[in-house]
Amino acid sequence: MRHLAPTLIAALLAAALAACASSPRSTLNPREQALVDAFKQADANGDEKLTPEEFATLPMQNVKFAEVDSDDNGYVTLPELRSYLEWRHLAAEANRPLDRDGHPRR
Repeated sequence: MRHLAPTLIAALLAAALAACASSPRSTLNPREQALVDAFKQADANGDEKLTPEEFATLPMQNVKFAEVDSDDNGYVTLPELRSYLEWRHLAAEANRPLDRDGHPRR
């Protein structure tokens, strides 16, 4: 799987750990809000579910719809997207090289 643009992945991964999209806008940090806004913009009919066609409009290159649609019901919700991004973040952290003291390099 190819890498996402560094600034986009940083914004999306931070948002993966955020509260629900229904949280008041003022409680979301800018990265979290960017994910919510991107999701809402992609959700053409406003049903809070992304079809494969709507999902394709998200700024996420080389991410397959089927990888994010964890329950295989034919659409992606914001919680599914956040869960996927959290998984990607954890996988990336697990694969980071360690320094001589055994801590992940920053």
